[in-house]
Amino acid sequence: MYVNEWVSFSTKNLPENRNAASGDEVRIIMTDVEDARPVTDIYWTEDDYLALFASTGLQLEDIYRPLGDPDDPYDWVVEETIHPWVIFVLNFGD
Repeated sequence: MYVNEWVSFSTKNLPENRNAASGDEVRIIMTDVEDARPVTDIYWTEDDYLALFASTGLQLEDIYRPLGDPDDPYDWVVEETIHPWVIFVLNFGD
């Protein structure tokens, strides 16, 4: 998310994101709103999310990595080949 250009997000002027490790702050600019100030987030790797879930007793049921569809009414930048989001479906276990 923090190293690609997207239809509604930009990181091209934020090269420090490329060296981010899990737990580091990263920034991104939303291009579909008037306020162009960078938004700060915390970068986590998928492995760190999975370790967190396991340490809390949550069980992973599924992972979704949605992609843009060529038939969508948007001019996707990379969203048809690189998923911008990961959705973890969890349960509380037995």
